[in-house]
This record gives sequence, C-alpha cells and structure tokens, in this order.
Amino acid sequence: MYSYLKRNKVIFVLLSFVFLFTLFGRNPVFKEYVGKYADLYTVAVHSIEESRGFIDATGTFQPALEKLDEDEQGRVLFCYSEAQETGNVYLLIMQKSDDNDVYYYDKINYICEPLSEGNYVILYGAKKPSIIYDKYNGFSEDMINELKTLNDWNEEINISKCISKVIVRSKPKVNN
Repeated sequence: MYSYLKRNKVIFVLLSFVFLFTLFGRNPVFKEYVGKYADLYTVAVHSIEESRGFIDATGTFQPALEKLDEDEQGRVLFCYSEAQETGNVYLLIMQKSDDNDVYYYDKINYICEPLSEGNYVILYGAKKPSIIYDKYNGFSEDMINELKTLNDWNEEINISKCISKVIVRSKPKVNN
C-alpha cells in the first residue's frame, strides 16, 4: 500500500509539472524581430550599443520600429525604441539595403532622446512589433535636419563612407 501511494504521489507531481509547463510555456518570448523592416532593425541593433533588440529583460515584447521618411536616393529615416514607461527613442538613418546587407554611416546615423512626457509605447508582445505613440518624440526640426545633413540626405549615396552588416532578426551576441 505504501509503494502504491508513493507511486501515485510521483505521478501527481510529474503531471503537475507537465501541466505548469504547458500553461506557462504558451507565453511567447521574443525570439526574433517579426516586423516587416528587418533591414531597419539590423541598423538599429548594430548602431545602438545599449540596445537589447527587444523591450523588456524577459524578451516578451518586440521593439517599436517605424519608417518615417525616405529621400530621393532611398535613404530611410526611422524611429526605434525599446522603452516602456522610461527609456530612449532613437531616430536613425539607413543609407541603403539589398537582399542581404544594410549600409549606414557608423556613429553619426542616429540621435537619441529620453521618452518624452506624454509619449508612450503600445506593447503587443512577441508576435507583433510595438508601436510608439509620438514617433518624433519631441525631436526638434533642427535636430532632424542636422542628422539628415550628416547622413548626406538627398545626395548621391557614397558607399565608401558606409559600413555594412548582414541583415538579422535578432541582436547578435557580443563576445567579450
């Protein structure tokens, strides 16, 4: 009788673990960027040193990333944020992309400001990119124009000034 109870207890504990794993295993965790702008995501995660590639420490939420403007040569101005209630909003410029690579000017292709008062990020989880309410986040027109000037906005693209990176859908791990 004792072994029968012990065996049932073990079975109960194992079934409980299976149930809990099934229940909590359904909460998706960010594995990779699912939005339509993998090229812009690549520029953001390579340009911004402190970026994680997702919003929260558990990896549950996609970053906010939205295309804002495009010049005559195909350069793209876009916003990127991993903020929740606090954090930063970035405006970045990508020079160009092709099927495999992105091209941008290193260290001068973005500006950054803290999430402005009254601005917020709408979080959707791991299967849909988050959305930032005010994409320009209070960046002044002068700041945006200076960023565009530094990145040769509306001028012919000069690939020799660019660095290139292979397009990714998750931030590469850095080996220290």
